[in-house]
Amino acid sequence: MQHATRLSTWLDPSNSNAMTTNTTNVSSLVSDVYSISGPDVFCTTGNYSVPGYTGPITWFTASYATINSSGVATKVTDGPAIIQATIYPCSGTQVLTKAVHAGAPIEGWIFTEKDYVGSGAGKVISPMGYTGLGAKYDISGHPAGIGGILEYHWTINDHSNWNILPLNSDASSVELEYWNSPAPFNQKIHIRARNVCGWSPYLETTWTFSSFFAKYSVSPNPASDYVTLLFEDLVDSKGLPELVELMSENSTTPIRSISTTTSNFESVKNNDNKLSIPVSDLPRGTYYLHVSYGGQKKPDKHRVVLK
Repeated sequence: MQHATRLSTWLDPSNSNAMTTNTTNVSSLVSDVYSISGPDVFCTTGNYSVPGYTGPITWFTASYATINSSGVATKVTDGPAIIQATIYPCSGTQVLTKAVHAGAPIEGWIFTEKDYVGSGAGKVISPMGYTGLGAKYDISGHPAGIGGILEYHWTINDHSNWNILPLNSDASSVELEYWNSPAPFNQKIHIRARNVCGWSPYLETTWTFSSFFAKYSVSPNPASDYVTLLFEDLVDSKGLPELVELMSENSTTPIRSISTTTSNFESVKNNDNKLSIPVSDLPRGTYYLHVSYGGQKKPDKHRVVLK
């Protein structure tokens, strides 16, 4: 015959009536996870805290800001800062950090680049037509996006022959347009950035023009005997494309290919700035003319019909 055992016998085997159990605090086995809360950008002061933590905090920051024992950061000068909080939970001392930006952007952290040759200071471009330019606020050792940039502003001294056209709402991408030839050897472009605290000073960048591409047109189209490229304002051999290729509609293999040289330039100049490609022996149909300039990512493509 089995006898039932009372629950109290298991909980209080000595019959002391204490009715207590020896339990383990499960929460102490899990490390507390904390983070610093506060603005990513502050203009004059910013309030920081560690949500969920009620113990003492040792605050620290340097360079562009100071912070007091209550977690109130004060801007010293415009620039990036790291807010540091040392806390002492039961799981052990923790050092928390948060990357922030004090005040307006600094022009020295604005970087510009383009979609042709090179980037950074001393750019090299050949912008007959359009050249794409881009800007970013990039602080070494800090996460992307620090500074909270809302928009960029570009300006150029010579507005008679130049124009800068924003490609997106914050003007981080623009097109540089030049419509005269020859171009000056270099040109200074100024750019600044804005966040909620205001504008940075202008960053001056110098763009160097090592060559200049001449504008051209393709004719006749439809064509019978020749397809001709007519160049405008052809100053020297650098204005010619590096390579001109004619391909059939369904092929990537050139049927005609002309690689320009100095001798090509002389013959083009002597032919009223025309470069002609014979096509009388080719089957009639649709072709594509690929015109490639040095440094361009992709050639210019022109649909040509032979009849």
